[in-house]
Amino acid sequence: MQAEVIVNSQAKEDLWNALLDAEMNDVYWSHEAQRHGSRDRVLAATAAIVSSGTVLALFASFPNVGKAVVLLSSVVSIIHAAFFHTGRLKQVAILAARWRELAIEYRSLWSSFRNKDIAESKVWSNSQSISRREKSIDESAFRVNEGRLRMAQDQVLIARGLKHE
Repeated sequence: MQAEVIVNSQAKEDLWNALLDAEMNDVYWSHEAQRHGSRDRVLAATAAIVSSGTVLALFASFPNVGKAVVLLSSVVSIIHAAFFHTGRLKQVAILAARWRELAIEYRSLWSSFRNKDIAESKVWSNSQSISRREKSIDESAFRVNEGRLRMAQDQVLIARGLKHE
């Protein structure tokens, strides 16, 4: 009986930690997807405006300013293409969606576990299945910002009532 209680307690703790981790990643990658999308739109609009014939015509009487505007247009276009291309935006959106999906599954499993709607052996096997999918998520294409990650952790802890502002 004592070993069963320890296993159950450990499984409960592991599931709780996995839930918090998934929720934190959901918050973090959702914010990152929004941030990347916003930057993409700003850079695309800036490149379009700065490279338009109308803007260049405004500076026709000031050749050096016109050259600077053309240079700025080129730099913005290069930055946009290098860092905010469609593939990269799609990758971060997929990361956010996958973490959202896992967080929802962990929440559902945690709720079933707490309400005793599911056998503990089933909780363990479902948790392991979710965990295997979690391990397949590849975040290596993106640098994780520790400050924004801590903000995501704090947001989850506050939402769960585990941390006071």
